Amino acid sequence: MLSRIQEVIAQELSYNDKLYYVSDGNFLVLSSTNQHSLKELYLNGLQEKLSSLVFHGEDGNQGIQFQTGYLVINSDNKDKYQDYADVASHLKRQLETDVIVEY
Repeated sequence: MLSRIQEVIAQELSYNDKLYYVSDGNFLVLSSTNQHSLKELYLNGLQEKLSSLVFHGEDGNQGIQFQTGYLVINSDNKDKYQDYADVASHLKRQLETDVIVEY
């Protein structure tokens, strides 16, 4: 399933974008384009394609839920996000906040 998710995401990215699997079903996209472009990419097609994926398990088919987080690193905040741990922590907090808002 993870390879199918990776394929769907990779097909939508531009040549210069980089896709990484980091852990526990989390993927990271690094892009030199701005946040708005990646967010639009997700909302205008990728979200629908990912939502159409179905996990075929022993107990039947199961739809998959996806969450997204965005972070733009620029000259204003580059000191705050000097290493991967800082970036990962920020994105994880975004996902946790989204779950709380959902309920």
